[in-house]
Amino acid sequence: QETILFNGGMLRRRLEVDLAGSSEFLAVEAVLFGRTAMGESVRSGSFHDRWRIRREGRLQFADDVRLEGDIADQLVRPAVLGGNRAMATIIFTGQDMDALLDPLRDVLGEGGGASAWGGKLLARIAAPDSLELRSRLIPALSLLMKGRPLPKVWQL
Repeated sequence: QETILFNGGMLRRRLEVDLAGSSEFLAVEAVLFGRTAMGESVRSGSFHDRWRIRREGRLQFADDVRLEGDIADQLVRPAVLGGNRAMATIIFTGQDMDALLDPLRDVLGEGGGASAWGGKLLARIAAPDSLELRSRLIPALSLLMKGRPLPKVWQL
């Protein structure tokens, strides 16, 4: 389920994960800045998303996304969302992440990107709305789930 940020909304959250040994971990978070189908837009607010992933106590991945104040102005910047109003982050940790990189990039297409390093795979997707975001996110997650079914909430 996507997180929806409304105009004037304030959200601050932390994800802390500590993995054991060779365990795998897959996380996805989708965020909508207003609901375009409802004519909503986000002009201002505060959004801070902080992720920390450790393996046996050692930091493996750290990420902070922070938008404050005039969010509308920030969302149009090419290095932020390039005018898009929906985004998703995927992190997958485990063995052979490099083997998934090219197939994942193919599925993501334009508006998405992925990198793999040190047993981690990170992808980001930017889209104009939730429908377009899901249309790229679902095939990406299906690929990463390696044939296992997606949770019902992620099916179109």
